[in-house]
Amino acid sequence: MDQERQGAVLNISEYVTLGYSVFVPATPELEAHRERITEEIEKLIEVFDIDFGFIHPEYFLTSDNKLYFGEVAYRPPGFNALELIERAYGFNGYQGLVVAFDPKTTQEELDAFFPKEIVDAKGHAGCFGVYPRRRVVSRLEIPDETANHPYFEFHELSDPREQKVAKRSAFGAPCLSDGGRVAQSPTLQGLSASSCGAA
Repeated sequence: MDQERQGAVLNISEYVTLGYSVFVPATPELEAHRERITEEIEKLIEVFDIDFGFIHPEYFLTSDNKLYFGEVAYRPPGFNALELIERAYGFNGYQGLVVAFDPKTTQEELDAFFPKEIVDAKGHAGCFGVYPRRRVVSRLEIPDETANHPYFEFHELSDPREQKVAKRSAFGAPCLSDGGRVAQSPTLQGLSASSCGAA
């Protein structure tokens, strides 16, 4: 948040279209709603009388183009969002939290630290979260097509026979990062246009 109680940086993540996922930067279709989302966030800043810091609001955009408030948290987002932001934009989101929460940070320091949304992105980064939809998960399978894909880097999925799944945490978070190459991959072009934001 800047000195005028405006957002210094606003990352918009789309995480319902593909189930539970976060992609940075957002798709052009979602970015088209930046102004509306910014207005709604500024209302939260005013209502909660926030002078500095960081908030993590969630909104739902319906198929008839209505924006509904979901929740707001005074904490970093989940699903590796800050790590993905760092990979896409090249700045450390955790350091950004420290800068934003310091009431002595000047406007010049904020402007120098945070990148400009979209235009300063060096590529795309994404993370898929997996929540089992069954009461019992008996095995873990990563399809070869996924494991061998050039944009697949790693997963944090645990074999259910080895570890109990925590009740309120994601079962895992496989990650993708394109280093700015999404548009060059015929395999991912459909994904990039609809979910990751075309490069």
